[in-house]
Amino acid sequence: MDYRRGEIQTAILHYETARRQDPNDVTLQARLVTAQRELQAEAGFDRLYSSHFAVRFERSTDRRRVHEVASRLEIVYNKVGRTFSYFPVEPFIVILHPDRQFQDATLSPGWAGGLFDGKIHLPMRGITRDRQTAEKILSHEYTHALVDRLSGGHAPAWLSEGLALYLEGRADAWGREVLARHAAEVGPLNSLHGDFLELPPHRATLVYAQSFQATKALVRRYGMDRVRKLLRALSVMPDFSSAFEAVFHDRYRDFDAAWFAGQERF
Repeated sequence: MDYRRGEIQTAILHYETARRQDPNDVTLQARLVTAQRELQAEAGFDRLYSSHFAVRFERSTDRRRVHEVASRLEIVYNKVGRTFSYFPVEPFIVILHPDRQFQDATLSPGWAGGLFDGKIHLPMRGITRDRQTAEKILSHEYTHALVDRLSGGHAPAWLSEGLALYLEGRADAWGREVLARHAAEVGPLNSLHGDFLELPPHRATLVYAQSFQATKALVRRYGMDRVRKLLRALSVMPDFSSAFEAVFHDRYRDFDAAWFAGQERF
Protein backbone atom coordinates (compact mmCIF):
# COMPACT_ATOMS: atom_id res chain seq x y z
CA MET A 1 0.00 0.00 0.00
CA ASP A 2 2.91 2.39 0.65
CA TYR A 3 4.00 2.04 -2.99
CA ARG A 4 0.50 2.69 -4.30
CA ARG A 5 0.20 5.80 -2.14
CA GLY A 6 3.46 7.07 -3.57
CA GLU A 7 5.45 6.59 -0.37
CA ILE A 8 8.30 4.90 -2.19
CA GLN A 9 11.00 5.26 0.45
CA THR A 10 8.72 3.79 3.10
CA ALA A 11 7.83 0.95 0.74
CA ILE A 12 11.53 0.24 0.13
CA LEU A 13 12.19 0.04 3.88
CA HIS A 14 9.30 -2.42 4.29
CA TYR A 15 10.45 -4.52 1.33
CA GLU A 16 14.02 -4.62 2.64
CA THR A 17 12.84 -5.70 6.09
CA ALA A 18 10.65 -8.41 4.60
CA ARG A 19 13.45 -9.58 2.31
CA ARG A 20 15.76 -10.10 5.26
CA GLN A 21 13.13 -12.40 6.72
CA ASP A 22 12.66 -14.29 3.45
CA PRO A 23 15.58 -13.76 1.02
CA ASN A 24 14.12 -16.27 -1.45
CA ASP A 25 10.84 -14.45 -2.07
CA VAL A 26 11.10 -13.64 -5.79
CA THR A 27 7.95 -11.48 -5.86
CA LEU A 28 9.22 -9.38 -2.98
CA GLN A 29 12.59 -8.95 -4.68
CA ALA A 30 10.87 -7.77 -7.87
CA ARG A 31 8.83 -5.22 -5.92
CA LEU A 32 11.94 -3.93 -4.20
CA VAL A 33 13.78 -3.53 -7.51
CA THR A 34 10.76 -1.75 -9.04
CA ALA A 35 10.51 0.67 -6.12
CA GLN A 36 14.26 1.39 -6.14
CA ARG A 37 14.22 1.98 -9.89
CA GLU A 38 11.24 4.31 -9.61
CA LEU A 39 12.82 6.27 -6.76
CA GLN A 40 15.90 6.83 -8.89
CA ALA A 41 13.84 7.75 -11.97
CA GLU A 42 11.78 10.28 -10.01
CA ALA A 43 14.75 12.14 -8.58
CA GLY A 44 14.25 15.73 -9.66
CA PHE A 45 10.51 15.34 -10.19
CA ASP A 46 7.98 17.96 -9.12
CA ARG A 47 4.29 17.54 -8.23
CA LEU A 48 1.02 19.11 -9.27
CA TYR A 49 -2.30 18.34 -7.61
CA SER A 50 -5.76 18.45 -9.15
CA SER A 51 -9.03 17.40 -7.51
CA HIS A 52 -8.48 13.67 -8.02
CA PHE A 53 -4.89 13.25 -9.22
CA ALA A 54 -1.39 13.80 -7.89
CA VAL A 55 0.74 14.32 -11.00
CA ARG A 56 4.52 13.92 -10.87
CA PHE A 57 6.72 15.27 -13.63
CA GLU A 58 10.30 16.20 -14.39
CA ARG A 59 11.05 19.76 -13.28
CA SER A 60 12.20 20.75 -16.75
CA THR A 61 8.75 19.96 -18.18
CA ASP A 62 6.62 22.89 -19.28
CA ARG A 63 4.08 23.27 -16.45
CA ARG A 64 1.42 24.40 -18.89
CA ARG A 65 1.57 20.98 -20.50
CA VAL A 66 1.26 19.33 -17.09
CA HIS A 67 -1.76 21.49 -16.22
CA GLU A 68 -3.32 20.47 -19.52
CA VAL A 69 -2.79 16.78 -18.75
CA ALA A 70 -4.29 17.23 -15.27
CA SER A 71 -7.33 18.96 -16.76
CA ARG A 72 -7.81 16.16 -19.27
CA LEU A 73 -7.50 13.60 -16.50
CA GLU A 74 -10.33 15.27 -14.61
CA ILE A 75 -12.51 15.07 -17.72
CA VAL A 76 -11.67 11.38 -18.05
CA TYR A 77 -12.35 10.87 -14.32
CA ASN A 78 -15.91 12.06 -14.83
CA LYS A 79 -16.48 10.29 -18.15
CA VAL A 80 -15.26 6.87 -17.02
CA GLY A 81 -16.75 7.38 -13.58
CA ARG A 82 -20.21 7.83 -15.07
CA THR A 83 -19.88 4.52 -16.89
CA PHE A 84 -19.12 2.67 -13.66
CA SER A 85 -21.12 4.95 -11.35
CA TYR A 86 -17.96 5.19 -9.30
CA PHE A 87 -16.08 8.34 -8.34
CA PRO A 88 -13.25 7.55 -5.89
CA VAL A 89 -12.26 10.23 -3.41
CA GLU A 90 -8.70 9.07 -2.73
CA PRO A 91 -6.46 10.60 -5.42
CA PHE A 92 -4.66 8.58 -8.07
CA ILE A 93 -0.93 9.00 -8.59
CA VAL A 94 0.12 9.80 -12.15
CA ILE A 95 3.75 9.88 -13.26
CA LEU A 96 4.62 11.70 -16.47
CA HIS A 97 7.86 10.27 -17.80
CA PRO A 98 10.13 11.99 -20.30
CA ASP A 99 10.06 9.99 -23.51
CA ARG A 100 13.60 8.74 -23.05
CA GLN A 101 12.83 7.35 -19.58
CA PHE A 102 9.41 5.72 -19.89
CA GLN A 103 10.48 2.23 -20.98
CA ASP A 104 13.54 2.19 -18.72
CA ALA A 105 11.67 3.43 -15.66
CA THR A 106 8.72 1.07 -16.05
CA LEU A 107 10.41 -1.90 -17.78
CA SER A 108 7.45 -1.86 -20.15
CA PRO A 109 7.67 -3.21 -23.71
CA GLY A 110 8.15 -0.91 -26.65
CA TRP A 111 4.54 -1.35 -27.75
CA ALA A 112 3.10 -0.02 -24.46
CA GLY A 113 1.58 3.46 -24.62
CA GLY A 114 1.15 3.64 -20.85
CA LEU A 115 1.27 1.46 -17.76
CA PHE A 116 -0.73 0.97 -14.59
CA ASP A 117 0.99 -0.79 -11.69
CA GLY A 118 -0.87 0.85 -8.83
CA LYS A 119 0.12 4.20 -10.32
CA ILE A 120 -0.60 5.54 -13.78
CA HIS A 121 2.63 5.87 -15.79
CA LEU A 122 2.50 7.89 -19.00
CA PRO A 123 5.09 8.96 -21.58
CA MET A 124 4.83 12.65 -22.38
CA ARG A 125 4.96 12.02 -26.13
CA GLY A 126 1.59 10.26 -26.22
CA ILE A 127 -0.43 12.59 -24.06
CA THR A 128 0.75 15.92 -25.39
CA ARG A 129 0.07 15.21 -29.04
CA ASP A 130 -3.38 15.73 -30.49
CA ARG A 131 -6.34 15.87 -28.11
CA GLN A 132 -8.03 12.74 -29.47
CA THR A 133 -4.95 10.56 -29.02
CA ALA A 134 -4.36 11.95 -25.54
CA GLU A 135 -7.93 11.28 -24.45
CA LYS A 136 -7.74 7.68 -25.66
CA ILE A 137 -4.52 7.02 -23.73
CA LEU A 138 -5.76 8.73 -20.58
CA SER A 139 -9.12 6.95 -20.73
CA HIS A 140 -7.38 3.62 -21.22
CA GLU A 141 -4.98 3.94 -18.31
CA TYR A 142 -7.51 5.53 -15.98
CA THR A 143 -9.91 2.66 -16.66
CA HIS A 144 -7.19 0.25 -15.52
CA ALA A 145 -6.83 2.29 -12.33
CA LEU A 146 -10.57 2.37 -11.70
CA VAL A 147 -11.00 -1.36 -12.38
CA ASP A 148 -8.15 -2.06 -9.98
CA ARG A 149 -9.71 0.14 -7.30
CA LEU A 150 -13.19 -1.36 -7.77
CA SER A 151 -12.03 -4.98 -7.79
CA GLY A 152 -9.38 -4.71 -5.12
CA GLY A 153 -6.82 -5.68 -7.74
CA HIS A 154 -8.51 -9.01 -8.51
CA ALA A 155 -9.85 -8.46 -12.03
CA PRO A 156 -8.31 -10.84 -14.59
CA ALA A 157 -6.08 -9.19 -17.17
CA TRP A 158 -8.47 -9.88 -20.05
CA LEU A 159 -11.33 -8.05 -18.32
CA SER A 160 -9.22 -5.09 -17.21
CA GLU A 161 -7.69 -4.75 -20.66
CA GLY A 162 -11.00 -5.27 -22.41
CA LEU A 163 -12.70 -2.57 -20.36
CA ALA A 164 -9.78 -0.20 -20.95
CA LEU A 165 -10.09 -0.69 -24.71
CA TYR A 166 -13.87 -0.37 -24.50
CA LEU A 167 -13.71 2.91 -22.57
CA GLU A 168 -10.97 4.38 -24.75
CA GLY A 169 -13.39 4.01 -27.66
CA ARG A 170 -11.50 1.38 -29.66
CA ALA A 171 -13.25 0.73 -32.98
CA ASP A 172 -15.49 -2.34 -32.96
CA ALA A 173 -14.06 -3.60 -36.24
CA TRP A 174 -10.50 -3.74 -34.89
CA GLY A 175 -11.03 -6.72 -32.61
CA ARG A 176 -13.06 -8.63 -35.17
CA GLU A 177 -10.43 -8.14 -37.85
CA VAL A 178 -7.55 -9.28 -35.62
CA LEU A 179 -9.37 -12.42 -34.50
CA ALA A 180 -10.45 -13.22 -38.04
CA ARG A 181 -6.81 -13.13 -39.16
CA HIS A 182 -5.60 -15.28 -36.25
CA ALA A 183 -8.58 -17.52 -35.51
CA ALA A 184 -6.42 -20.62 -35.08
CA GLU A 185 -4.40 -18.93 -32.32
CA VAL A 186 -7.30 -17.83 -30.13
CA GLY A 187 -7.25 -19.42 -26.67
CA PRO A 188 -9.76 -19.64 -23.81
CA LEU A 189 -10.24 -16.70 -21.50
CA ASN A 190 -9.01 -18.61 -18.47
CA SER A 191 -5.56 -18.53 -20.08
CA LEU A 192 -5.64 -14.72 -20.09
CA HIS A 193 -5.80 -13.95 -16.38
CA GLY A 194 -2.12 -13.04 -15.96
CA ASP A 195 -0.08 -10.01 -16.96
CA PHE A 196 0.29 -9.27 -20.69
CA LEU A 197 3.44 -7.14 -20.45
CA GLU A 198 5.88 -9.95 -21.18
CA LEU A 199 4.21 -10.79 -24.49
CA PRO A 200 5.84 -10.11 -27.87
CA PRO A 201 4.02 -7.56 -30.07
CA HIS A 202 2.21 -10.10 -32.26
CA ARG A 203 0.90 -12.08 -29.30
CA ALA A 204 0.00 -8.89 -27.40
CA THR A 205 -2.14 -7.65 -30.29
CA LEU A 206 -4.01 -10.95 -30.35
CA VAL A 207 -4.73 -11.14 -26.62
CA TYR A 208 -5.76 -7.49 -26.55
CA ALA A 209 -8.22 -8.21 -29.35
CA GLN A 210 -9.50 -11.28 -27.49
CA SER A 211 -9.91 -9.22 -24.35
CA PHE A 212 -11.79 -6.51 -26.22
CA GLN A 213 -14.16 -8.89 -27.98
CA ALA A 214 -14.81 -10.95 -24.84
CA THR A 215 -15.53 -7.83 -22.80
CA LYS A 216 -17.96 -6.55 -25.41
CA ALA A 217 -19.68 -9.94 -25.32
CA LEU A 218 -19.86 -9.74 -21.52
CA VAL A 219 -21.35 -6.24 -21.59
CA ARG A 220 -23.75 -7.20 -24.36
CA ARG A 221 -24.99 -10.24 -22.46
CA TYR A 222 -25.18 -8.85 -18.92
CA GLY A 223 -25.01 -5.05 -19.15
CA MET A 224 -22.39 -2.65 -17.81
CA ASP A 225 -24.13 -2.24 -14.46
CA ARG A 226 -23.76 -5.94 -13.69
CA VAL A 227 -20.16 -5.90 -14.93
CA ARG A 228 -19.56 -3.14 -12.37
CA LYS A 229 -21.17 -5.36 -9.73
CA LEU A 230 -18.82 -8.16 -10.77
CA LEU A 231 -15.83 -5.89 -10.17
CA ARG A 232 -17.14 -4.93 -6.75
CA ALA A 233 -17.78 -8.58 -5.92
CA LEU A 234 -14.16 -9.40 -6.74
CA SER A 235 -12.99 -7.03 -4.01
CA VAL A 236 -14.51 -9.37 -1.40
CA MET A 237 -14.58 -12.62 -3.42
CA PRO A 238 -11.26 -12.77 -5.31
CA ASP A 239 -11.95 -16.07 -7.07
CA PHE A 240 -13.20 -14.95 -10.47
CA SER A 241 -15.35 -18.00 -11.18
CA SER A 242 -17.13 -17.65 -7.84
CA ALA A 243 -17.72 -13.93 -8.26
CA PHE A 244 -18.92 -14.44 -11.84
CA GLU A 245 -21.48 -17.02 -10.77
CA ALA A 246 -22.63 -14.96 -7.77
CA VAL A 247 -23.30 -11.87 -9.89
CA PHE A 248 -24.46 -13.34 -13.20
CA HIS A 249 -25.98 -16.64 -11.99
CA ASP A 250 -24.09 -18.32 -14.84
CA ARG A 251 -20.89 -20.29 -14.76
CA TYR A 252 -17.72 -18.62 -15.96
CA ARG A 253 -16.57 -21.83 -17.61
CA ASP A 254 -19.76 -21.85 -19.70
CA PHE A 255 -19.21 -18.27 -20.84
CA ASP A 256 -15.57 -19.10 -21.55
CA ALA A 257 -16.52 -22.25 -23.48
CA ALA A 258 -19.02 -20.29 -25.59
CA TRP A 259 -16.34 -17.70 -26.25
CA PHE A 260 -13.74 -20.29 -27.18
CA ALA A 261 -16.19 -22.10 -29.45
CA GLY A 262 -16.72 -18.87 -31.34
CA GLN A 263 -20.31 -18.17 -30.35
CA GLU A 264 -19.47 -14.92 -28.57
CA ARG A 265 -16.51 -13.66 -30.58
CA PHE A 266 -18.25 -11.61 -33.20
